[in-house]
Amino acid sequence: MLRSRRRQAHTAPPRPRRQCTPAPPKPPHPAAKKKPTVPCAFCGVLCMTAWHLKQHEQGRKHRNRVAYLAGEMNVRCKVCDVHLSSGLNVEQHNAGKEHLLRLKLNRGA
Repeated sequence: MLRSRRRQAHTAPPRPRRQCTPAPPKPPHPAAKKKPTVPCAFCGVLCMTAWHLKQHEQGRKHRNRVAYLAGEMNVRCKVCDVHLSSGLNVEQHNAGKEHLLRLKLNRGA
């Protein structure tokens, strides 16, 4: 019985709950309203501005897509089973450590 009295003596009465009103929603950012309108003719990617399109065109995926469509992506290394996009890539690939290692392994087998 002593324990129950102690608990009752130390417990504070419950506080009244405040009613919170939700904050009004923030208006959307002006850039969120814009939709991409500048298309890439090769990839089908939609960019926001001409600057974004230029950035896209400098990217690896775009360059690979253009090379593929131009028929330059037909080069394949049979040793490594990779497709290469240009003659320069073939030279660099053939001089690479991984390609040379695979060549040694294939010749030894």
